[in-house]
Order: sequence, then structure tokens, then C-alpha cells
Amino acid sequence: MRSILLCSIFLVSTIIVPACNPKPSSGVEVKMGALLAEARRLQCRMLELHQQSVALWDEATAELEESLPQDMPADERRNMLAVRNTGLIQMFEVYPLLDTAIHRVVEGAGRQDEILATQMRAVKDSIDQNEEQLRHFLSQIQAQEPQAY
Repeated sequence: MRSILLCSIFLVSTIIVPACNPKPSSGVEVKMGALLAEARRLQCRMLELHQQSVALWDEATAELEESLPQDMPADERRNMLAVRNTGLIQMFEVYPLLDTAIHRVVEGAGRQDEILATQMRAVKDSIDQNEEQLRHFLSQIQAQEPQAY
């Protein structure tokens, strides 16, 4: 029974699915496919970097929360934990009183976040370039092959 199921899956994936998704037949379709694939790849990379930044600050914030004094005013605590920026966290009056280990965590998160931000800017530049190439390509198609557009 299991081998029949595997054979069925194999047949569907090798015969039926390609028939539903034919390979691009023209240079226009190939170029468009490449531009759209690159756009998807870049968007996925941007999302991945954003998720890394969120996870980085979630971890740093959790450690920071554990090290804050219990008698700290609730509003100040909430505000300090909401900030995801080393410089701003360091501006809170309680920060100099915290253990040096938490200072290293916050400062390390800041350095890592700067690296992620630099990578995000590079990906954003690539997204902008890809979008410009796509606009240019579509304008060429519209001018040269209106029926394809």
C-alpha cells in the first residue's frame, strides 16, 4: 500500500504538476520569471533579517527584565523593556546600577543589531534595484510587445 502511494505521488509530481505549470516559452517569460524569483528571494531575506533582529532583542530584553530591580516603577520598567536600542536603554537612570553582565548583553545586542541593520539596508537597496529593473523591463515590453504586456 505504501509503495502504491509513493508511486502515485511520484507520477503526480513528474507528469501532472509540470503539465499544469509549463516552462516559460519566450524570453519575456524567462526574464520576468527571473526578476520575480529574485524579488521573492530578496523579500524572504528581508523577512529573515527582521526575524533575527526581533529574536535578538527578545532575548536581550528577557535577560534585561530579569536583572531590573524589583522596586523599579512599573511605567519605567515597561518603557525600558519596550526600547530596542542600546543607546536609549543606556539613558535610563537604572542602567548604570545594573550588573556588567547585562551591560555586555545589551551592548552585544546593539552591535549585532547594527550588523543586521547594515544587511537590511543592502537588501533594501537590492529590492529597489530589482523593482527598477522590473519597471524598466515592463516598460520595454509595453512599448515593443503590447500583446505580451
